[in-house]
Amino acid sequence: MEEEPAALRATSPEVVRQQLAEHYPGMEGDALVRPYREDPQAACAAIADAYQAYWGGALAMCGRRCDGWWRTKSWSGRGRSRPRASP
Repeated sequence: MEEEPAALRATSPEVVRQQLAEHYPGMEGDALVRPYREDPQAACAAIADAYQAYWGGALAMCGRRCDGWWRTKSWSGRGRSRPRASP
């Protein structure tokens, strides 16, 4: 959950502007595109913050049940103890 926001924050303004020109041609003045054109670093940081807030909240709400589910999905049986069921 840390890698994606870090990658967004590390994206250079030149890359953002190039992607805007390629994927949103003629939309420079659009309200959804404008923040990325005017201040790409702030816009990418806002997305990264929203991503972290969403997943932080979603995982906190799910708590131990998600932890138990994840352990059952990630258990490979190669020297690891069998996952325990969540209450």
